[in-house]
Amino acid sequence: IEVESSADFALSFDGVDDYVELAGRPINSNTSDLSVSLWFRSTQSSKGALYFETVVNGRGVWIRMEPVENRIRAYSGKSPQNNIVVTTSPFNDGVWHNLVYTVSNGNLTKIYIDGNKMGETSGSFNTSPTQGSVGILGRMGEPSYGNPYNYFSGDINNLIIWNYALNESEITSNMDADFTGNEEGLLGYWDFNEGSGNTLYDQSGNGNHGTISGA
Repeated sequence: IEVESSADFALSFDGVDDYVELAGRPINSNTSDLSVSLWFRSTQSSKGALYFETVVNGRGVWIRMEPVENRIRAYSGKSPQNNIVVTTSPFNDGVWHNLVYTVSNGNLTKIYIDGNKMGETSGSFNTSPTQGSVGILGRMGEPSYGNPYNYFSGDINNLIIWNYALNESEITSNMDADFTGNEEGLLGYWDFNEGSGNTLYDQSGNGNHGTISGA
């Protein structure tokens, strides 16, 4: 993994073996409402995960680029009781984009790109706490269950996880906001501003620091 430092620090993932493993599962204690927000830039042509928490035992949450299917797909729940929402483009155009995935009341999910709602899906799903793997940036999969790893190729910056569903006004204002880590409702906040080293620090105070891995 390389550090990008043009205007702000970001992590560059090679799509081969780069990923960040968090110290815990930020969404684990949240049952029905949440938001996942991040910035990404990619020209990926195959499946690659932006964020992943396990789907083996209990609820899983993941967001994955799927260029062949011309979409980004976000998932919450546990099969067969799950909820999937998609965009109408993979946004693999090499330009920075802001992505926000929201979950409301355990039965409504939405996905936004650059402040614009791209998809919405209603239907109840499993909201029991996640179990198994920790939160992971840039990789998803469970080879022991026959699901090979999907690695992300591109850059990621400013991952924020909230314990409630952001509304459209908040999503727009947050795009250019500077956070302190003390904001109400934060489950995790990683600003990627370390600049060096192998640790991605959780600025929310919840201690879900990430270990950076990859050649």
